[in-house]
Amino acid sequence: MLALAIAYEKLNENDLAIMWYHRAVGAKHSYVRARVRLAKLLQSLSINTMAENIVREIPIANPHYKMGHIETAFMLYDMDKKDDAVIIFNSAYTGLKPYEKTTVDNNPLATQLKNHNSDTIIINTK
Repeated sequence: MLALAIAYEKLNENDLAIMWYHRAVGAKHSYVRARVRLAKLLQSLSINTMAENIVREIPIANPHYKMGHIETAFMLYDMDKKDDAVIIFNSAYTGLKPYEKTTVDNNPLATQLKNHNSDTIIINTK
């Protein structure tokens, strides 16, 4: 199903691609790759609210797959939902496997997420 969705997307048959992405997600609700590709396609078509909703479902649908959380954070950051992205990124990053951390650390968005609000100073008044 995912292969058909990708093929239709490459042929610019976006309605059919969306249908097949939905079928892939319907067959396996925790399918992160299908959700990410569907969200990116919807975002490219300016269907941003639906794309955001699909992205936000990833950590719920597959809570133990931390790379899915990282993908969610990257996409939310791109959607200008930076504060939400930082929270999701920080909570997922510590649960990554060593080889996953290497992959994430090589992504320029990871640096931006790590440095987001780093100039904020918290003062304890007690």
